Order: sequence, then structure tokens, then C-alpha cells
Amino acid sequence: MTKEEAVNILHEHGFKLTPQRDIILDTLLSIDGYATVKDIYSDIKEEQPCISPDTVYRNLELLSSIGILDETSMGHSRVYEMHRNAHTHVMKCLMCGKIESLDICPLDYCLNRIKNFQVVEHHIEILGYCDKCANRKGNSK
Repeated sequence: MTKEEAVNILHEHGFKLTPQRDIILDTLLSIDGYATVKDIYSDIKEEQPCISPDTVYRNLELLSSIGILDETSMGHSRVYEMHRNAHTHVMKCLMCGKIESLDICPLDYCLNRIKNFQVVEHHIEILGYCDKCANRKGNSK
């Protein structure tokens, strides 16, 4: 989703593009994949030191509720990214917490074979170790 599309959705739902929402959208557009509230707040705090974590959280919830952001649960954390499509596939490192989106749909073959049911969305979370952590983990044995 582009920033222009996001702003149009805000307006369609009767919301304004506030300075806080503007910087949140810019931050999310600059992140490749999912980010936690803490990650997003840390990035924003550098540019906007007066913004509170509550403001970031409330705006993320709003942007998610009107379809601008995709929100999913990764363990005990909520993570967000700009809306891309109706299903998400992510890999999460169990050691460092890094989250990466998959560019492929592991279920494409299965979904095409489902009869008498219209799939609207699905989510896949693959847990494991990124290359960096896998190497570090292997060296600590």
C-alpha cells in the first residue's frame, strides 16, 4: 500500500492525517516486513521525541482496524506492517526475534484444491533460527 492509498482510506473513514499518523505511516513504509510497537516507537522517537508510546499504540490499532495495516501475533507480541494482501506468511527467529515476510504462499497448491469453501485469508508463522543465530547457536555447542 502506498502512503497516498493509506491517506485516502483515513479520509474515507472520517479521520485526518495528523502529524503523528504521518510519521507512523512513513516509518512503516520504510520497514521491510513486520515490526513490533516497540520497534516502531524507537524509530519514531528519534525524529519525534515528544510522541508517547500510547499515541503510537493507539494509532497502530486505528490504522489496523481500518485496513491500512496488517496486524498479527508473534508469540506474546503484536506486530504490524503495511497492508499488502489478504494473507500473511512470516518467519520468526526464536533467538533474536527477527521477523521476515515470505514472498511465496506455501499453501497455494492446497488452497487451489479446496472445494465448497471460500478462503478469505490465512496466516502462516514459521518459527526457527535466522542464518546469523543458527551459526551462533551451532558455534555454542
